[in-house]
Amino acid sequence: TASLIIALNPAFIYTLSVIFLGERFAWHRALGLAVAFGGLFVIIRWGSGRAVALDDAGYAFITMLAPVNWAIYTVSGKPLVERYPPLLVAGTAMMFAGLFSLLFLRPSLLARLPTVPASFWWSVLFLAWPCTVFAFVVWFSALERMPAGRVAGFVYLVPMFAVTFS
Repeated sequence: TASLIIALNPAFIYTLSVIFLGERFAWHRALGLAVAFGGLFVIIRWGSGRAVALDDAGYAFITMLAPVNWAIYTVSGKPLVERYPPLLVAGTAMMFAGLFSLLFLRPSLLARLPTVPASFWWSVLFLAWPCTVFAFVVWFSALERMPAGRVAGFVYLVPMFAVTFS
């Protein structure tokens, strides 16, 4: 159920880009997003052998916050990359997110940092640079060149790349 809710991300981006960015609504794009979501539904529903149920609406609502926030982030980032380079936009967002995350850092973790193995730091660097910063720069570079509603559909390529790289 959560994966289907998260998969609504492109639809939210498309809807918000039509409303707030003044992008033109196109039936073929809406139909394409619906077909992509339908394919994902078939894979998740019948591929897993489990029924999709929203018994706990509260959990579904909390999960819905992720694609809604990603859509807001994307649509609000579109005007920024039209004025500033994608690396600057992504880097600034990462710095503020990192600083905000420090609020949740426990002092006991700080005391253990000197004993953390180098493999941990290499993993953190890998997740930070190619997996996060590079991915966001690519995302914002696409937003710089294309309408947000069109870029949103690329989210459906993530599972294919995840399987390929794994």
